[in-house]
Amino acid sequence: MAGRTVRIFMADGSAFGIRQCEISNKTIQGLAVSRGRLSELKSWEESRRSGVYFLFGKNERGDPKAYIGEAQRVFDRVSTHVREKDFWNEVIMFVNKDANMHAKYLEARLIAMAGSAGRYSLENGKGQENPILSRADTDAMEEILADIRLILGVLGAPNSRTNRYPYGGGRFFIGHSAAIEARIFVHGADI
Repeated sequence: MAGRTVRIFMADGSAFGIRQCEISNKTIQGLAVSRGRLSELKSWEESRRSGVYFLFGKNERGDPKAYIGEAQRVFDRVSTHVREKDFWNEVIMFVNKDANMHAKYLEARLIAMAGSAGRYSLENGKGQENPILSRADTDAMEEILADIRLILGVLGAPNSRTNRYPYGGGRFFIGHSAAIEARIFVHGADI
């Protein structure tokens, strides 16, 4: 795969405020912010577009939990979750620079993908049926799904990284505990 350029704009100059993430030559945008600073997104035109979103937090046992949703006006919908859902502390929204986004399709696919990956307990409950799209629209949305996965990783979505995956000719491991985060790359070994 060819290299890709990802641009992150940190609205207040820190990694803890609003982060806007874009892939060069793509129309998808990610907007990430903590629950406590969600109101700062109200004035952002991008947050009032149609799209999908992830709410990230922990369940009662401290295990990762997520909710995946879609809305015609993402900010407005996420704002209702401040009152309705207590578990989350971070939101990442995905909107398109143009109006060509089938949010219901993306939501259904993202829920299915997250469920099969098993990295979170999902607040969503059962999966949803994929809306029927033309082949061209389906392929376009599948391309956007790959972009969403990349942006989730770049923005550091909780548990969005796999614990083990091929990287070049070796393996790359990511492990962490409350006090330690380790990254080990082993080249030429089958571990």
